[in-house]
Amino acid sequence: LRTQMGETQMYRTILVPLDGSELSKQALPLAASMARAMNAKLLLLQAVHPLGLPNGPLNSHQIRTINEAEAYLARVSAELLSDGVIADTAVMDASPAHAILDEIKLRGIDMVVMTTHGRSGLGRWVYGSVAEAVLHGSPVPVLLVRCNTWLPEDVIQQTYPRFLVPLDGSEVAEAAIPHAVHIARQMQA
Repeated sequence: LRTQMGETQMYRTILVPLDGSELSKQALPLAASMARAMNAKLLLLQAVHPLGLPNGPLNSHQIRTINEAEAYLARVSAELLSDGVIADTAVMDASPAHAILDEIKLRGIDMVVMTTHGRSGLGRWVYGSVAEAVLHGSPVPVLLVRCNTWLPEDVIQQTYPRFLVPLDGSEVAEAAIPHAVHIARQMQA
């Protein structure tokens, strides 16, 4: 696909994992702004892991959990659509990290935008980190938004937003440059 400027469209679908919390929704303003600028759509994903036997019949609690997740994502999708952003939805029966990585492969996702709690030390060791698992396992770029980092809409939508690309001299770090340049151009940053 080509954009109006003749560039190849790198990002057609951006995955945004949500868990029903306000913290996870903090990734939405940036993801929506990027989707608008890049003429991309969002995929809103919620992982539910209702306890039960794999491939077994679902009980009423499991069905209710899945229905609640679908209804939540439908509401968020409708809010985004009223703001001019197309958002598909998916509910997966898996752990969050597995659900995200599976959806990337299943749907040909081009980028993930998600929040991170920024845990360290014992909390990270005990609870693990979904963001870290996705970063290590994702074949596509992952943009992390730190929870409770207040980014007002006018900052995200400012005329010339700025991006910081940290480099350490390695080829791995430099692999982010083409993505950062593309995003910056699309967002007129």
